[in-house]
Amino acid sequence: RQQTVPDLNPASPTPLKMVMNELSPIDALSFIAASAGINIVYEPTYKQHAQNKPITLNVSDLSLQEALNLVMTMSQSWYKVINSRTIFVMPDTPQMRQKYEEQVVRTFYLSHADATEVNQIVSQVGRLSQAGAAQIVSLPNKTANTLTVRASAAIVNIIEKVILANDRPRAEIVVDVEILEVSRNRAKQLGL
Repeated sequence: RQQTVPDLNPASPTPLKMVMNELSPIDALSFIAASAGINIVYEPTYKQHAQNKPITLNVSDLSLQEALNLVMTMSQSWYKVINSRTIFVMPDTPQMRQKYEEQVVRTFYLSHADATEVNQIVSQVGRLSQAGAAQIVSLPNKTANTLTVRASAAIVNIIEKVILANDRPRAEIVVDVEILEVSRNRAKQLGL
């Protein structure tokens, strides 16, 4: 059974208008929290992270999600929904993602592909992706032809698509061979 992340349910669904000039991310988030009726808890190192990242923007008609995502992108931060009215904000670093991001363990049963080969593909995709810094642990089982993966839910969804794309039957060449027996006796009797 998979745990679900709670949805953010603001007290006020009114679209936000934000006009900010060189404002700290903490002040911007405080404005959003007061406007939408949500609570914000900061990771202890966040204030130091945010102090040199002033935000300047002039936007209107943003939903709560859009406003939060905009501020998070501009301040190189991310947030985790704690409950319907509370978010936890932290710097967007591999260490913070590994420490606070929810992890999922999932086993993929392979029908056609080799577990070791698929494991190599998953490892390469993890290194190439932006989230490659987030820990992806994958263990192949040759006997059962399975691949067990531990990563964040979003990464596991990407891995599932990669596995489905690669777990295909191998290409086969079909050659029809027909053996015919030819008798030349009749040709010899009748002639050409």
